Amino acid sequence: MRMASSTLLGIVLTAAVFSAGVVTDRLTNVYITNLPLDEQGNLRVKLSEKPSEIYVDSVELRLLDWTARAYSSSSGSGSIDNGIFVTQGVSAVLPFAFSPKHRFLNATALHISIVASAYDGTWRLNLTLNGENAMWTDSVLFVTNTYPQMMTAHSQDLSFLSAIAPGLNTLRISEPMRQDSYGNWVYSAMLVYAVTVVIEYEYLA
Repeated sequence: MRMASSTLLGIVLTAAVFSAGVVTDRLTNVYITNLPLDEQGNLRVKLSEKPSEIYVDSVELRLLDWTARAYSSSSGSGSIDNGIFVTQGVSAVLPFAFSPKHRFLNATALHISIVASAYDGTWRLNLTLNGENAMWTDSVLFVTNTYPQMMTAHSQDLSFLSAIAPGLNTLRISEPMRQDSYGNWVYSAMLVYAVTVVIEYEYLA
């Protein structure tokens, strides 16, 4: 049976349109993004940095330890406590290393403990940091023939504490003064046996 040419052409066009529709439905849009790569071809990933925060820490430093030396004589043997003699014009200069954590900001507090002995009376000592800032210990009452006493000093004065820096620092102990019967402060002499420093400070991390 012969088909008219117009009819055959319609069938061919219909098949072509149907086939094109099927192929078109199978296509998917693809988007290509240029990702940053390093020299080895690995994907570069940038992590967001955590903002720095301020933390507080403290460190205890023993500048002078209590020691004793043995002695022997015709009357017997024993031990004598070793101390540093301090009087007017004679100071005890004690170096110390301060190594704070991370990025040091500033010292916020300082506490100094000193074990010393002296004649009876009320005493105080002058303390100087790095040859710049100075302060006095609290006044302490010493009694003859008693054990050595603890003398302390504490400061949260930022202008005073600004002298403290990472690395090598010095503490000078000087000018031991005793209160006389009239309430006046006069120079005398003391023996210093032990010194401890506690530094509180802020740092960034």
